[in-house]
Amino acid sequence: RQRSNYSIQHESSKAATTSRTPEPLSDIISQLELPTNHPIDPSRVAWYQPRPDSSSSESRASLISMYQTQQLISAATRGSASEMRLLLAQRANANGVDESHRTPLQAAAMSGHLDCLGLLLDAQADIDTRDYHGQSALHHAARNGHHQCVELLIEQRARVNARDSHSATPLHLAAKEGRLQCLVLLLDAKANVTLGDHHEQAPLHHAARSGHHQCVEILIDRRANIDVLDAKGHTPLHIAVRNGRRLCIEALLDRGADTSIADVRGAPPWRCWSLVAHGLPTIRLV
Repeated sequence: RQRSNYSIQHESSKAATTSRTPEPLSDIISQLELPTNHPIDPSRVAWYQPRPDSSSSESRASLISMYQTQQLISAATRGSASEMRLLLAQRANANGVDESHRTPLQAAAMSGHLDCLGLLLDAQADIDTRDYHGQSALHHAARNGHHQCVELLIEQRARVNARDSHSATPLHLAAKEGRLQCLVLLLDAKANVTLGDHHEQAPLHHAARSGHHQCVEILIDRRANIDVLDAKGHTPLHIAVRNGRRLCIEALLDRGADTSIADVRGAPPWRCWSLVAHGLPTIRLV
């Protein structure tokens, strides 16, 4: 049976499209004047595949941009300022993101590389961009205790009360991890001590849960509500008792925490846990 010209042309076009292979990523990268001691991670090659509807020139430009972004994030993580200068000189995007929506600035803040952070800010990196967890560079620096990075980000007007996907601010993370210097810097920058996260827990709750009594003391001295309630009616004293944080309990009691407040189940702090098992000063709570 004779086949129509349309069918023959259609199949020929389809075969040509199928047989055409995109320019290998390795060939594109080999043309770049980039350091070769940190090759692309083979496990991420799939992330770099071009869109089916994109032209070859668009695909090539996209691959180069994505590769440069990965290298820039890698350099920021390792603290390689010289490599970053080379990449930025080749117009690598200071606001590029990886598959986790992490930027080079966030990588530098997370790792505590102050010089890399400065280079990226000079390159107009967006200071408040969030990753997939909603965390900014300031969140990462505060959580990891990189106080010099926190100080620089605050000087460059990062949002000190930015909330992540759990509504936690950098102050929440600093209190949770016991990052005392970061905590003070954030408080000096007017970070809000009363904001609650998705469980309505304030930074004071987080410090009490983790047992960071110095953070507890500073937060209270900076006018944090000592009897603030979370979604379950727990005060910081409830939280400290439940987790057996003796020094935090003493700090809260010394500063006048109310021992009679009951949570949503009607339990006051002294009923939250077996205080005797932790060797806590039960007489002061009754």
